Amino acid sequence: MKKKFTSLAILYTLFLILLSCSKEETADTGTIDSGGSTVEEEVSRAKSFYNSNGGNFKFRLYYAPGGNTNNNEDQWAMIYKIIESGGKISVIAEYYWVTLNLHNIGAVLNCDGEYFSTQSSNNVLIQETYKYDDYELLPNNQIGSYHHAIDGKTSYGNKGTNFIIHNPFYQGPISASSNMGYMSQFQGVFFMLSMGLNSNMGHPTFYGYNPANYSWSSNTVSQMDYTQGVLKNIPTTNDASKAGNTDRIYWAYLSFDDSPENGKINIISYDGYGFSNLTTLKGIGSIGTGLSMEYKHTITLHKNPNNLQNPYMVVRRYNTNIIDIYKFTGSAIQAVATGVTLPSTLPLNGQLNAYKEIVFSGNNVYVISGLDNKLYKLSGTNFAAVNLKFIASTDQILALESMSTGVLISIVKKINSTPKTKTVSDVVLIPN
Repeated sequence: MKKKFTSLAILYTLFLILLSCSKEETADTGTIDSGGSTVEEEVSRAKSFYNSNGGNFKFRLYYAPGGNTNNNEDQWAMIYKIIESGGKISVIAEYYWVTLNLHNIGAVLNCDGEYFSTQSSNNVLIQETYKYDDYELLPNNQIGSYHHAIDGKTSYGNKGTNFIIHNPFYQGPISASSNMGYMSQFQGVFFMLSMGLNSNMGHPTFYGYNPANYSWSSNTVSQMDYTQGVLKNIPTTNDASKAGNTDRIYWAYLSFDDSPENGKINIISYDGYGFSNLTTLKGIGSIGTGLSMEYKHTITLHKNPNNLQNPYMVVRRYNTNIIDIYKFTGSAIQAVATGVTLPSTLPLNGQLNAYKEIVFSGNNVYVISGLDNKLYKLSGTNFAAVNLKFIASTDQILALESMSTGVLISIVKKINSTPKTKTVSDVVLIPN
């Protein structure tokens, strides 16, 4: 994501509806193949096509190739989320069987092979309610997610969070709506990180969950605390994320002294036992306007696949299309690129351009809208569309994920099989 849920998700849903309604559109000619062969032959041609045009084919997702070898049905498989962890790749996809008006969502875990489908043994059914959750891979080949209340995801924390395990289905702890923050867990021990801005605490707070009586206990995080009524170290927008780690979570936030013109960026981590020291970068300029919690820049944490303990932080300037990129080095916060302008061709969310995902790999930064076939790469302080030889005009890039060797993309592609076309998702690595 990122991850903050906005109307971009609604735009994405509308896009999928329009995509499914265009089932009679012919696929782009001159691409991989025209179908009409075995799945193995199709995948072999796809692999050769991508690998000879600058990509590195990983695998393809079908709806149900084993039960539909004659292509008599119009079936779709669209990967909209890729998760890489420890070198293993998992995906979350939407499936449509257009002829029968069937629709479902599923995850395919640990994709070790060249093609998968709803019939694969590692496919996990996911209820529609949890489509846009924050997903997390768990031990024992399970997948969990953090499901938030409607309008529960904000730049100050999440509200009404419920932890879900999808295989087998299980509902875990539910956060108190008065404790807006970020729920997470280590080995089944749940906790929340909250600035306390909407609760009686009023201070940066760690909440621990007691499953015996379904309650949350609280303790102030002293490294982040401030004196109310004194305009020093005043916290504003914040984000918490494991950023690809399994043994620690990072918590980043913007703050100011005296006025928002004297902004600071801060980061701290928690490893299940205690908090690290707080690291702060002063002198970043304004982080918004006014002394209230409104009208402030936002901050999000992102995975650094080249060193998981050095996550990236993206600050979006309030009411602009400009972002600033920072990296935590382990002992300091480093400015990577400031004053970066987002592509004007990204879809509008209100009056501003919105992206679906931003990822980092090596020295590269990539962005997609999730609504077209464009991949943007940062060059200086601007993004430029990457010329991908294997992308057709009718293709869609729906997901990104970073690896240390490059970036993974999900390409939704229509194949001219007969008598019915079929839509598949190809996961391809673009090397650094």
